[in-house]
Amino acid sequence: GVYRRFQDSAELRGNVVIRDSTGVIHARRARYLRAEGILWLWGDVDFQDPESRVQADSVRYVESERIAEAWGNVRYTQLETGTEARGPHGFYDRNTGVIRFDRRPVATVRDGDGPITQVFAESFDTHPDTGALIAKDDVHIVRGSTVEKADSAFLYRDDRFLELRGRIRRLDLTTEEVTDVPFEAPVRLQVAERLDFPRAVETGPVRARRAHGLTVAADGHVAFSSLARIWVATAVGA
Repeated sequence: GVYRRFQDSAELRGNVVIRDSTGVIHARRARYLRAEGILWLWGDVDFQDPESRVQADSVRYVESERIAEAWGNVRYTQLETGTEARGPHGFYDRNTGVIRFDRRPVATVRDGDGPITQVFAESFDTHPDTGALIAKDDVHIVRGSTVEKADSAFLYRDDRFLELRGRIRRLDLTTEEVTDVPFEAPVRLQVAERLDFPRAVETGPVRARRAHGLTVAADGHVAFSSLARIWVATAVGA
């Protein structure tokens, strides 16, 4: 490749390979801004870490925070299960392995030899430590011939458990019939005691402090609105 150094930055071109304590980073082009501690990567960017792999067209990597912001054809793969997520934009935290997608991504959850589950949402996070995928806003979950819809969803792969929140609807792909999924759950909530602050209210005559719609008649009387009523008085206030 080609190495260039100018001002307070360095640039590599060609088959760029960067090794650090977490894993290996591949790219076609890299530029390191030393003062900011920021690494820019372009072209077939590939983060190969022990438990996950993140690929993208371009990445901005903050070295001190170990967080990468990725653009383009962003793809996340959980190496142990083969679960994948794709989208045009995302954030990858190399400290925790958590990756967050936005801009309408799609995830493909694999559960051994069982059926594949696809998740569509406005955004979602993957948490490899708990095996959870948290999807938010206009969630569609496709499994076999059934689609579940909800405002948000929590998928726990290790426990084979799915939690849906908001209004839940089921779409049958064969008949295209949409039905609401009724559900109920026992809930016990502790209600705090109502706050009540007694306050003395003045009684007696009230002095108006503002007049609206002031109009002067030809005979010198004045009409105006105050305290939700219309009042008529002389010019001297009588």
